[in-house]
Amino acid sequence: MMVPSPDHPTGANDAPPPPTVAMVLAEVAGPVPPAAGREELREFFATISGFGARARRRYHRSVPARIRSRRGLLVICCIVTIGGLVYQSWSRRPPTEMPIALQGAWVTAAKSYAGRGFWIGKHQVAFRVGPDPDDVEVYTVTHIDARSIGGDATIYDIEYAVDGGTDRWSIEHVGLPHPAIVFVHQPQMTWTVTPDLHPPVR
Repeated sequence: MMVPSPDHPTGANDAPPPPTVAMVLAEVAGPVPPAAGREELREFFATISGFGARARRRYHRSVPARIRSRRGLLVICCIVTIGGLVYQSWSRRPPTEMPIALQGAWVTAAKSYAGRGFWIGKHQVAFRVGPDPDDVEVYTVTHIDARSIGGDATIYDIEYAVDGGTDRWSIEHVGLPHPAIVFVHQPQMTWTVTPDLHPPVR
């Protein structure tokens, strides 16, 4: 029979000590995973715990710089291409209106064109093609280019829609001493503005 001592209790005190919290968690968790497994576990918990930003930053640091620079170059190329298309569309847009200096009815003193004037409106041009007042053809202006040739003389290249396509009309306008228009391909005739003809254009 053993004699009880402080170092070796007997009776009810012979039962093993209760397990601690650390011992229970260690038993549930099982053996400690290797380093690679622990890293994957941390990534998983970081993702499901709302720390996705940290994971994205780690991913960004893992992407080589040359790949990031290639993506940046692709974005810049896309921006330049879109900008070029927008500028081309803007440069070919229909004019808001024809220059005020050109608007009006124009006639010539040349006998071969007596009563055969033309009109320039804000968005249209019209030509009298016969002696009858109703012999007038009206066209919508689609584009206009202007270039100064010195002094107050300006050449206008006017495109207007006709028969599913466009036609080009080049004229030279001089403001002083009196407003006048000369056709680039018919410089022998001068056209002057007159208020006597009812404008069929707007």
